[in-house]
Amino acid sequence: MDPEAQCNELIDAAVAAGLDGIDLAAVPSVVTPAVISNAKSRGLAVGVWVTSSLDVESGWREFAA
Repeated sequence: MDPEAQCNELIDAAVAAGLDGIDLAAVPSVVTPAVISNAKSRGLAVGVWVTSSLDVESGWREFAA
């Protein structure tokens, strides 16, 4: 399964569980604008997290939009 589809499955699970948001790794090729839009349209807040192995500065620019 592709990463975007996996994110969308997590969104489905979060909605089914009655959660108000999801936290995903800050990988722009995975957490795409379509994934964020899907989550927001379903009433979920979206948070992204980073580790030292991710390009943090690039991620800030990508997810600030």
